[in-house]
Amino acid sequence: MFDGTELVNFFVIPDDTLHISLDYSRSQSLNELIRFEGITGTISDYLTRERYRFASAPKRDQSTEEFDQMLDSLYDNSLKTLDSLVKNKALPEWFWDLERINIIHEREVQKMLQYGQRAQWYNQFIPRGPGFYNDMNIELTNYFWLWNTMMYLNRIRPDKYDTLLKQDASTDIFLQYSQDNINALKDRLPENVLSYFVASKVSTLFTGNRLLKMSPLEFEEHRKRIDNFLDANSALITDTTIYRFLINEKNRKYQKVAERSILSAGEEAPGFHLGDLKGNYLQLTDFKGKVVLLNFWATWCQPCIRSIPEKNRLAEEFTSTDFLLVNICIDSNYDLWRELVRDNDFKGIHLICKGNWQNILRSNYNIYSVPHYTIIDRNGLIIKNDLKDSLRHYVMKNL
Repeated sequence: MFDGTELVNFFVIPDDTLHISLDYSRSQSLNELIRFEGITGTISDYLTRERYRFASAPKRDQSTEEFDQMLDSLYDNSLKTLDSLVKNKALPEWFWDLERINIIHEREVQKMLQYGQRAQWYNQFIPRGPGFYNDMNIELTNYFWLWNTMMYLNRIRPDKYDTLLKQDASTDIFLQYSQDNINALKDRLPENVLSYFVASKVSTLFTGNRLLKMSPLEFEEHRKRIDNFLDANSALITDTTIYRFLINEKNRKYQKVAERSILSAGEEAPGFHLGDLKGNYLQLTDFKGKVVLLNFWATWCQPCIRSIPEKNRLAEEFTSTDFLLVNICIDSNYDLWRELVRDNDFKGIHLICKGNWQNILRSNYNIYSVPHYTIIDRNGLIIKNDLKDSLRHYVMKNL
């Protein structure tokens, strides 16, 4: 039976109802199971069955020219498939131009990505050729709101960011990149496209739960960065509707941060009722009389797993004291959880979230990323939540 690991792509437009159905009696393959009905049904069918998205990456010994030629061949085949489907009336003609631009920009994005990949994977620092970003006529870009078009525009930037933009890059580097990205485009994009593009760059600074993850001091520093970045580029956002929406959304996120409940020192630690490795259920009150370090982690979190030896040393050092290490897995992958605990000889008490406990604990303990540490005194009161300093120092200090 279809296990949900295959990807379903669908396309909707105003004034249409797209019906998606799965007929499990036909096959175990998604391509046979799924049916689309509606004005855009044939488009959704194409996106799910025919439209292949390439996740190509360069090999160590593959030149940029060879890699680009390979991509050109792959995406030329995609364009030929699209042309054939439109010609045979399997797709509406109005969709052809939109999807053609989408495919072309996706190809160019893949070509651009290789430079950062080469730098980070193979230590290959290959300079771009002159006019690298001038190969496509972005002044006449249609459907600029398409994902692949935005991805393409986002990657028009100086070469130095191939090495600077890493997962652990600082906020200042990302802001510098964003500004250089805008500067490289502001004289090339039509006014309406530039307005939309700059607004999207600003919005990435406060979308999602990013601001809620910050301490009050971190938030104030980041708020200043957002406001300064917006002030520096607000004149480029000439579409008043987009600008008003951007400001309203920014203020809404600021207000959400102001209204959030912060778990402070001296408050009673929120309770829980979670299962352990033997299937028994434990509560926070079961640990009263002990100094408790709650280690919130997840089976998919590599930093959490890499830090297990540190937790083991902590548990062993204070094994004869009133200290308890309580490791709470906030995902419900029970088998992998047991395997990681066993294979890493993970010390302490082990609990796992089931049902809605993950959401409850995330909310009650202000958990927006893991690992997340909370230290609790012998009376069940918070000593410090979202502990980022030395764990050993806080344990010693409070024993």
